[in-house]
Amino acid sequence: MRFITGPAARAFAHQLRAQHDAILVGAGTVLADDPRLTVRLSERKGPPLLRVVLDGNLRTPLDARLLRQTGTPPAIIIGAQPGKGRGQKNRQNRAKALRRAGAEVVLLPADRAGQIPLRTVLRALADRGIQSVLVEGGSHIHAAFISAGQVDSVAFFFAPRLVGSGRHIAEGSGRDWRTQLRLGPFSVRTIGDDVLLQADVVHPLDAF
Repeated sequence: MRFITGPAARAFAHQLRAQHDAILVGAGTVLADDPRLTVRLSERKGPPLLRVVLDGNLRTPLDARLLRQTGTPPAIIIGAQPGKGRGQKNRQNRAKALRRAGAEVVLLPADRAGQIPLRTVLRALADRGIQSVLVEGGSHIHAAFISAGQVDSVAFFFAPRLVGSGRHIAEGSGRDWRTQLRLGPFSVRTIGDDVLLQADVVHPLDAF
């Protein structure tokens, strides 16, 4: 595995994880990076981090590392409830296989486009007592949270590297300029060789 940021920045990222009740990624991140989504800090206190994957079509591999972690609650795979017919049986069989592999599979109702509304996802997590979620990606998940207005703060790491190409931070329909989410005062700090930029989202009620 090749890292973009340095060890100090990666250690700080684990501190960010430790400050939240849950960490959330999409199936694309699991397929591309095979992350463990754990907090590798010995000083973490409180309940273990809840690991959540938004995976409407249940594409998470059965041998994914996040399913094989010991000493942590099972990873929660959130998929879309299947419709009737052949697809329903295939989805149910896939859910059973993921459960046997160590996951907790939660199937939630999807909209007409086959997408699970984020409010439905967050409501299901809130029912478990989850009050803060760290969204680590990927780009389509970021765009979905921005579009739904479900972002309270952001954190960006900038590494001292130029490659000339890469992936977008967010890919999707997003918001237009009339409904943009405005970021509040920025804090900038150097962590190792990298730069961390953080800011809160200024919600409409906060602007007056």
